[in-house]
Amino acid sequence: MSQPIDLSYLSLYLFIEDRRKSGQKYLDPDFEQYRSLFEARMHANPDAFFGVGNNTHSDGGVGLIGHQADYIVRNADDHPMFWYRRRLPLAGDNRECLREGLHDLLTMADSLAAEPRLEGAVTFRADRLRVFVDRSREVANTDEALQRLLPDLAPVARTLYGGDVKISRVPFGGRLGVEVTGPSGVSVKQMLEHIG
Repeated sequence: MSQPIDLSYLSLYLFIEDRRKSGQKYLDPDFEQYRSLFEARMHANPDAFFGVGNNTHSDGGVGLIGHQADYIVRNADDHPMFWYRRRLPLAGDNRECLREGLHDLLTMADSLAAEPRLEGAVTFRADRLRVFVDRSREVANTDEALQRLLPDLAPVARTLYGGDVKISRVPFGGRLGVEVTGPSGVSVKQMLEHIG
């Protein structure tokens, strides 16, 4: 029997509804609001966050840099996404790591969607979620690796969406990347309730 894939470091992406006009990079209309909001959150919680990163030269992204995890709004694969990137390892078995990472991502996403300073600029497409195995260059993006991941990912994903999901591989620089597709109409709040 093959070893499970270590998910103590992982990245999660939640899709954002695209508000761009033709030829516009994502965040062009909202970049300053995100930067200002992330700076305020950093100063309000220095035990959790220590910086705000700007990546305007490549994908127009801006991130809240944390001691344990980063939260980044960026354009990836030509889609606006909200990215959770783990810096310190999550504790517990793989299912616990997934649940904790998802809870962190969805909690921050929910607070961004409700943030008055963004004036409703953030609407999440919660029916699609991407999971990437970080810091595991030995885990190639293959069907065999996906099969090793499914025993942990599939039950957590079904709980998250409250039912059946589709799980497929996506490109991620040679490392294992997976997209989970759930039912349309599910909200970030509902996902948070499901994951506990």
